[in-house]
Amino acid sequence: MIGSGLLILIGFALLIGLNAYAHYQQAREQVRDNARLLSEREAGNVQRLLESSYHAVETLAEAASAVKRNLPANGRQLVSEMTRAQLPHNPDAVGYWVIWDPDAFDGRDKELAGSEHNDKQGRSGVYWFNKGGKVDVVWGGEGVDASDYYKLPKASGKPVLTEPYVDEDIKILMGTLAIPLQVDGKVLGVAGVDLALGHLRELAAKVKPYGSGAMSLYSNKGIMLAGPEQGLIGKPDPSLPAEIKQAIESGKEVQYETADGLWHFVLPVRVGDIAQPWAVRISIPPAAALAPVWAATWESVAVSVAILLLILLLLGLTLTYLLRPLGRLQSAMTELASGSGDLTRQLAIVSSDEIGAAASAFNRFTGSLHDMMLDVRGHAAGVSGSVRTMTVDIGQIRDSSARQSEAANATAASVEELSVSISLIADASKSAERLAHEAGGMSAQVADSVHATSREISGIADTVRGLAKVMSGLQQRSGDISSIINVIRDIADQTNLLAL
Repeated sequence: MIGSGLLILIGFALLIGLNAYAHYQQAREQVRDNARLLSEREAGNVQRLLESSYHAVETLAEAASAVKRNLPANGRQLVSEMTRAQLPHNPDAVGYWVIWDPDAFDGRDKELAGSEHNDKQGRSGVYWFNKGGKVDVVWGGEGVDASDYYKLPKASGKPVLTEPYVDEDIKILMGTLAIPLQVDGKVLGVAGVDLALGHLRELAAKVKPYGSGAMSLYSNKGIMLAGPEQGLIGKPDPSLPAEIKQAIESGKEVQYETADGLWHFVLPVRVGDIAQPWAVRISIPPAAALAPVWAATWESVAVSVAILLLILLLLGLTLTYLLRPLGRLQSAMTELASGSGDLTRQLAIVSSDEIGAAASAFNRFTGSLHDMMLDVRGHAAGVSGSVRTMTVDIGQIRDSSARQSEAANATAASVEELSVSISLIADASKSAERLAHEAGGMSAQVADSVHATSREISGIADTVRGLAKVMSGLQQRSGDISSIINVIRDIADQTNLLAL
């Protein structure tokens, strides 16, 4: 029972632990999803703020290009008025400007040089700006050709959002949004707006996810525009990992975790057709974000454990009540197994359930066993009498067996004598057989010698016949040689005659 309770307790504990872990993981993912949604929302706010200025400059550039195409006599004045008209509609704008390349607007630079509303070179350009609550203007475009806000959009033909910088005159952090002036497919100048970034810092300061989180805003090159570290505003953030800087520069969404345990979610801020996105980073402390989850989890675990203990208590009481009759049944069966049980004992039947049925079956079993034991006792007495009778018969059989054993011993002695005689006869037979084998061997040797002699005589006869043939051949050869010698002698005689 205790073992079953422990197994149940362990099973419920595992179930509670797995449920708590799954709930915790789900909460982590929920926190991450919420942080990403917050990043998207704040990136959207920054995007809308910048896009309002972008569309204003875009409209100004289109209007200035239209004036250039139509080129009325008061074209420079019209462009100046359109530029100034943008200022009241954008509280973040430090100033709007439209600057044309030298002699690119109306070809009158030399004619108008040094005149009213023109600089000493006569270049068409105007910059309307706010300074100390007053609107002021700068004419022309002296020194702009080397600046990023002019040369970058002019060279690429695309809008540009510059890196932030501190204006030397008004001493505030600004960024410039510039759009090229295109007329008939040619870039003839640039229109733009200088934006104060203080509003972005105010916007970021209001965002504190989970009470202790923070929002930061970065330029395309990783310069901090807004964030909790005021000393880093307008400077590169040294805490940004290199891969995060690359992600910001390429406009990628990225998530990462720092050594202090903070979770960071970085989303790009894209404005119009500008190829240099900025980025919003939302930083949240997971401990603070998950604190309510932990509290709810532990509360759930405590309630689950309390319910489990109550269930185990009720289960223990119920099992104790149900198993008490089984205990009595077990005790009776233990007595029977030890051999000291009373077969006339009957268990009390207190219920009609399975336990009562088991007790009733046990009573029937002990009754049947008692009757069987009585039968066994009667049969045992009969078997005892039969055993005594068999003992007497066995004694008689033993005496008869002894007499038969003596007769068998005498017969065995006679058989042994006969066996000795047979052995002697067998030895004599073996000696005769050995002599016969020896005589047969000698006869075989003589026959082999005769055969060998016969073969040698036949060989000698063959040799003699061969010699006779050779001698006959030699005789014939001798006759031939004699004939040849006679011929040679005749030839010699004739030769001698000729010599004479």
